[in-house]
Amino acid sequence: MIYPNELVRYKNTNFEHPKGLQIFSAFLSQSRRHKRKPNLPKKNPSICKECFHGIQYIWEPGARWSVRIFWCLVLVIAFAGCITMYTMLTQRHHDQVLVTIVDTPRLPIYEIPFPAVALCPFNHINWIRLKAAEEKFLPHNATEEMHKAFYELLVALDNVNLSLLVNLANFVSRISTPTVVQNIVLQDLLQFMAFRCNEVFTACRFDETEMDCCKIFVREHTEKGVCLVFNSLLSEESRIKQLTDVFYPWRVRGAGEESSLSFILRYNASLMRPNSTHLFKFSVMIKEAYEWGETLYHILYPFNHNDIRVTPIMTETSSNARAVSPEQRKCLFSDEKSDKYERIDGLPYNKLNCLAQCQHRYVMKHCNCSMPIFFHKIHVFNYLKAPQQDLYINDTRRGMECDCVDDCLSVVFLVAVNAQGFPSGYINKSVPEIIAHIYYTKNTLTKYEARLEFTNMDLWAYFGGVLGLCLGASMLSFAEIVYAMVRFAIRWLINKWRKTRQLNRVENIRSLQTIKDYNALYYSGCVGYKKTASTELIREQKITEYPPENPIITYLGVTNKYT
Repeated sequence: MIYPNELVRYKNTNFEHPKGLQIFSAFLSQSRRHKRKPNLPKKNPSICKECFHGIQYIWEPGARWSVRIFWCLVLVIAFAGCITMYTMLTQRHHDQVLVTIVDTPRLPIYEIPFPAVALCPFNHINWIRLKAAEEKFLPHNATEEMHKAFYELLVALDNVNLSLLVNLANFVSRISTPTVVQNIVLQDLLQFMAFRCNEVFTACRFDETEMDCCKIFVREHTEKGVCLVFNSLLSEESRIKQLTDVFYPWRVRGAGEESSLSFILRYNASLMRPNSTHLFKFSVMIKEAYEWGETLYHILYPFNHNDIRVTPIMTETSSNARAVSPEQRKCLFSDEKSDKYERIDGLPYNKLNCLAQCQHRYVMKHCNCSMPIFFHKIHVFNYLKAPQQDLYINDTRRGMECDCVDDCLSVVFLVAVNAQGFPSGYINKSVPEIIAHIYYTKNTLTKYEARLEFTNMDLWAYFGGVLGLCLGASMLSFAEIVYAMVRFAIRWLINKWRKTRQLNRVENIRSLQTIKDYNALYYSGCVGYKKTASTELIREQKITEYPPENPIITYLGVTNKYT
């Protein structure tokens, strides 16, 4: 009789498992199979599926090829339009065009200082001080020839200015002039012989307040010679006044004659040279407080009532224009340093001051001398030529080419003079007088602002509009693209790591299988295999004994030996 239970039953084993001998049963296989996750079809992950409109139709499952080709063409045209528009925007941004707009047409007039008023007499010599000048500048034992030469020098200086140096040039070119007279410093002589305020002024009034003329008018050097200047900041006396008075330079409350600067100039025959043919008259310059001179001036004649109406216009360049070079924006900021454009030490940059420094540089270059207000009678020093002027004007004259730009915060004073003669009943020919009123025409002024037409912010704003118009995208779309790229990179790295790990496991399994085959041959009596075993493989598996004392337990990880 046969007993089935006593027969040798086949065991479901797995010799290739990395953990060693494994016995599987139907129940164990079923329980593990139920624990596994179901094999679902893999879905192609959509990367940035809706970043741009229409892109989802290209890889939509089940879409026709004609639909995909159509949407590809649409996207190509949209991208081409976006790139074209962006190129146009970058070119517009690269041009850096400045535009001038009206910042405000009603800026209160008291927000700007009242203009500096320079009164320059046509006769620069006060002849009543002739004797005092001879005692000061000539030696005590001066000869008659010295006194005569000194008198002729004063006559040459009487009506001299920057553009009229004929008489002075004729006197300097004389050989017979005594050395003592030739060595006189002309600046000191003119400063001593110039008119004082109490010698020409009768009355002064500013902003409805009677004021002392000698306290508000100071002597300063200008291109017209020594002048009496109101509300200026060039002289040392004016700067001291600014330190002691926080409201200096002064301002006015409103417009009209009531808030004006009014003064009366009176002629004194004793101050004039005997038999002089020059009339008693003054030139008036309306300028900014920091300006050394003004090319435009008006003449005040005696026996006239002069209404000088001033209309200021302010122009300010925005700070966003600092990204543009001064040559391109045509102005220089007050705190901006430049080696190309000159300025007077201690004063903010000003175009007229730059021109004055340029004239001084030309004199130093050609004449090797420096005079604050007078230049030698050479035509080149009396004519300022603008850069590239010869390209537009047929002018072959030599001149000083001074490249000076405006200051980025400037005030231009438009001046209109209305002169009326005194009535016949009020004229006193023995005492000629000049009456003048200088005032604003309106209580407000117009302020212009120059700014960049296309800034970096405008570039980003326009670019966002182009993206929305052509691609229907926004900043969130770019965030989705970045997110998708990061996600794709992380997936790729994880998959690469998994493949590397799987390959390492396969190599380990193959190594273990080789060792198991060797153990099986060893115990089955194939001793010759022992000699051909790979020592490197044994070294890699960290086998300490060869052959191993208990190979089945050591490498297969089971409790019973395999027989």
